[in-house]
Amino acid sequence: MTQAEPPPQNIAIVGTFLRDEYHALAERFRAHAARQGRSCAITLIHPGAVSDTGATRTLLLPLDRLSTIDLPAFWEEALGVFDYDAVIARFEDFRPSLLTDMSVEAWDAGLDANARAGWSIAQVAIPRLSARKGHFILLTSRAAREVLPGGGVFGVAKAMEAALIRSIAAEAAASGVRVNLLSPSPAPAGREAPEDLAATIAFLVSDEARAIHGATIALDGATLHAGPTRSLFGIAPAEPIHIAPQTSSRLRAIVTGGAGCIGSETVRSLARIATEEGREGLDVVVADLNKDRLSATCQALEREGINALSVVADLGDASAPAMLVALAVQRFGGLDFIHSNAAWGIADAALVATQEQWDRIVAINLSATWRFATAALPHLRASGGSLVATSSIAGLNSNARAPMYSATKAALNMLMVQLAHEWGAQGVRANIISPGSIDTPMNQLSQLPVEEKLKIAATFPTPRLGQPAEVADAVAFLASRRASYITGQNLVVDGGLAQALR
Repeated sequence: MTQAEPPPQNIAIVGTFLRDEYHALAERFRAHAARQGRSCAITLIHPGAVSDTGATRTLLLPLDRLSTIDLPAFWEEALGVFDYDAVIARFEDFRPSLLTDMSVEAWDAGLDANARAGWSIAQVAIPRLSARKGHFILLTSRAAREVLPGGGVFGVAKAMEAALIRSIAAEAAASGVRVNLLSPSPAPAGREAPEDLAATIAFLVSDEARAIHGATIALDGATLHAGPTRSLFGIAPAEPIHIAPQTSSRLRAIVTGGAGCIGSETVRSLARIATEEGREGLDVVVADLNKDRLSATCQALEREGINALSVVADLGDASAPAMLVALAVQRFGGLDFIHSNAAWGIADAALVATQEQWDRIVAINLSATWRFATAALPHLRASGGSLVATSSIAGLNSNARAPMYSATKAALNMLMVQLAHEWGAQGVRANIISPGSIDTPMNQLSQLPVEEKLKIAATFPTPRLGQPAEVADAVAFLASRRASYITGQNLVVDGGLAQALR
C-alpha cells in the first residue's frame, strides 16, 4: 500500500508587498514545506503583476477601489475553497498631507486602504485558518505607535488597524489560530531587507514561536536610528501664525453627546470656568441624538443660567460637525472650545461585525472629530481656542470585549496628538480625555445588579466608580486658560484602573 502524499502547505500573501519581498517569502515557505516533504501552494492577491514560476494563484487586488467593492465577498472568492496554513497581509497607502488640508475622499480612502482592508481580510481568513490551526500575520507600520505630523490619515489608520488586530487575536485564539503583527518602517523611507522580513515571518509561523500570540514585533531597523517619523515620513506643519486671539466676553463652546452624563456635566463645568476667568457667561451648543433627553437637559441648564442651544444631531452623519460649527459661529460670533464627546458602541466582536457597524463606529468615534477639526480650525485659530476629544482607557490597550470600540479610540488618540503637532504653531491646542470606569449608563458595569457592580468596583485601585463630574472638571480644565501650555496630552481620569489592568 502506498502512503498518501501529505497535503500541500497553503499560503496566502495578500496586499502591497514589493516584488522582492514576495519572492523572499515564497522561497522561505517553499523551502520549509520541502523539508516536511510537502509541496507549497501560494495564493497571491496583489495590486499588480508579480511573476513567479512556482505553484502560485495570482489575483489582482483593486487597491484603488476598496471603498466601492464588497471586500468580504472579494476575499472569499480570491482565497477560494482552501484551508490555509498561513495568511500574510500588508496594506499600505501613504499620502502625506496636513490633516485639515485633506479632502473627505482622501480621509475615507486612507481609512479603507490602511485599516478596513486589514480588518476585512482577518474576518475571512481566520475561519479558513482554523482547520489547520494556522497563522495570521499582519504587517502594520511604525507609524501606528509614533505620531506622524503631516502624514495625513496614515498614522491614524495604522493605530486603528494595529489595535483592532491585537484585539482580534483574543477572538482567534479560541479556534487555535495564532495572530501576530509586524511593525516595519513605512515605505517612503525605504523598507527593511526582504530576507529579514521573510525570516521574521517564517519564525512567527514556526513551532519555535508557538507561545507568541497577539504580539507586535518591531521590524524597523531601516529607520530606527535615522530620526523621528516627523522628519522621515511627514511634511512640515504650518509656519507659525502670529494672531492676537480675539478674546470674547463670553465662553463659546460646542459639546456633543451633551445630553449624557459626562456631556451635561461638562457644560456645567465650562460655565464655572467662564465665571472663574471673568467672562460674562457661557454660550454653548449642546448636541445629542436623543431628542427627549436633550430637551430635558437643556431646560435644566437654562434654569441654571446657562445659555444652552439644543441641537438634535447624529454624529454618524458626515455633515453634522460642520453644521454645528457654523451654527455656533453664527449664533455666538465665534468659537472658543469644542468637546467632541459623542461615542457609539461598547461590546462588539470584530470577527463577525458587519460593514454597517464598521461605518457607524468609525464615523462617530473617529471621523466626526476630524470633521470638527477641519471645520473649526479658522475659528479656533482666531480665538486661540482648543479641541478636546473623549477617548477611553479602552484605547490604551487591546480589548477583547470591545475590539472595534477600542480600536477607534486608539485611532482617535493618534488623531488628536497629530492635530496638536500640526496646530501648535497656529495657537490652537488639541487634547484627549480618557475616562475609566465611570458611573454612567454606557458603562458595562451599569448593566449589573448594584451589589455586583459595587463588589467589582471595590477591586479597583481607587475602590469605586468614577463620577461624570470628575471627568467634566478635567475637560473644563483643558479648555481653560490655566491649560494654555498643554497640548497633545491624554489626561486619564480612571482612578488608576488602566495601570492596574496592564
